[in-house]
Amino acid sequence: MLKLVPMSKSEFTEYESVALANYASDLLKADRRNPNTAAARADEAFRKILSKGQDTPDHHFFVLFESNASAGVGWLWLGETTSEYGRSAFIYDILVRPEYRGQGHGTRALQAAEVWASALGMQHIDLHVFGHNTGAQRLYNRAGYCATNIRMRRMLAGVTQ
Repeated sequence: MLKLVPMSKSEFTEYESVALANYASDLLKADRRNPNTAAARADEAFRKILSKGQDTPDHHFFVLFESNASAGVGWLWLGETTSEYGRSAFIYDILVRPEYRGQGHGTRALQAAEVWASALGMQHIDLHVFGHNTGAQRLYNRAGYCATNIRMRRMLAGVTQ
């Protein structure tokens, strides 16, 4: 059984390091960004959303713990939002450590997020997934998520970023 355990300060520091590296890698794949600027862009986006770091209001950080594991198998970052559709959760990040991938932890993390959001009276959960991340897309589709909009891009010959 997977449990969401609030991150300690030291766990957040570890998560932040892994998350920033993963996000920079995703930016490189998605936008063909300059490898020298991708890390800075990832850091800038992270700081913009989390103006007070782990203490930013309406942002919740969890370590994913399985009952049979001695350490966390990954991390989950959830946000609370309100819109014309009511209160909802947003999955900013779900990261399963590489050695634990393919064992159902992602599915159980999504289920735990649903329990968390439902307990707070939220109507739905949103998330963003990069187009190149087909594994995550399959996970989300299997869990009942559906695309609400799709943004596409075609790079033109001779254009550099």
